[in-house]
Amino acid sequence: KDEEARLAAQQLRQQQVADSLKQVAEEKARREAEEAARKKAAEMARQQAEADSLQKVEEEKARLEAERKAEQLAREKAQAEQRRKEEEARLAAQQLRQQQVADSLRKEAEARRKAEEAAKIQAEIEAEKKIQKDLEERRTRAIAAKIEQQQKSQNVADELSQLKKEYPVGKTVEELEKYGMIITRTIIVEEKTIKVFLKVKHPWGETFYFKNSQCISKHLYEVEIKKL
Repeated sequence: KDEEARLAAQQLRQQQVADSLKQVAEEKARREAEEAARKKAAEMARQQAEADSLQKVEEEKARLEAERKAEQLAREKAQAEQRRKEEEARLAAQQLRQQQVADSLRKEAEARRKAEEAAKIQAEIEAEKKIQKDLEERRTRAIAAKIEQQQKSQNVADELSQLKKEYPVGKTVEELEKYGMIITRTIIVEEKTIKVFLKVKHPWGETFYFKNSQCISKHLYEVEIKKL
């Protein structure tokens, strides 16, 4: 019985030691598991932190890139707007220069036209003066010849003889061109009188009519000519 009791006590101690060792091992395993879990959690936290940091870096890079692109787009838009304004200003300046040139050419053309018209009018005036002078000289010569003839003789036939040397009795129609004008001259020599009708057509189209150096209307001219 003592031996059995000893053995039982020994087995109990061994069981207690085994239980104690088991508890130690379990505690060690628990602590190791907790440490591993802590390390794993720490690693995961580190990785997550790195991932978050990388994400923040990427987000910052994306933000900076977006800002850079926005600034670039704004610069390009501003440059395009500046180019548009410069082009509008260039076109406006070009149109102004063209308008100024057109106005200058128009003024020059107007000045030339006025000068040409003035010269034309002056030439017409001079031509008309020459015609009037020619008519006056002829009338003066005729009067002088008549006076001279009157001084020589009281006979009407003798008074007109000088004129009849130049124009025969009756109607004489002459057409001549002088100073660019076409002149139709109708001379009527009667027994005691002489009539001179002129139809003067100017190169610009206007026509004037005269009877013995006096300007008359077209109607009166035609009536007088038809009577002859």
